[in-house]
Amino acid sequence: MATIHASSPLDVISRLETLVLMAGYEIPLVAVRQQISRAINLIIQMRRTVEGSRQIVALTEVTGVKDGLVTMEDIFVLGRTRAGQIGFFPPGIPRSSFSRLPIKGPGSRNLFAAPQQAA
Repeated sequence: MATIHASSPLDVISRLETLVLMAGYEIPLVAVRQQISRAINLIIQMRRTVEGSRQIVALTEVTGVKDGLVTMEDIFVLGRTRAGQIGFFPPGIPRSSFSRLPIKGPGSRNLFAAPQQAA
C-alpha cells in the first residue's frame, strides 16, 4: 500500500511513469506501463471536503495494458442522484474483480453494513 498525491487515477499512473523514467534507466515506456499495471490492483481516490476531512470519491481497478496504455475501470464513484442523495454508485456492471472483494472484514462483520452503536 502506498500514498501518491494526484488529481485522478490517471494522474497516479502518469506520476508513477515519471518517477520510473526519472531514475535514469533505459526502460521502454511500454515495459514501465506493464510493470505498473501488474503491481497495482486498485486506486482509491480521496479529496478534502470543505470542512477539512478526507472523503473517498472513487474506487478504480487497474485492468491491464491495451495498445500501450494502462487501462482502468471505475468500480464505484461518488455521485449524486437526481433527488439529491449522495452516495457511491457503480458506473456500469462491475468487472470480475468486484466478486473477489471481501464482503466480510475483521471479526466477520459485513464491511458494507452500517456501523453498530455501542450499547
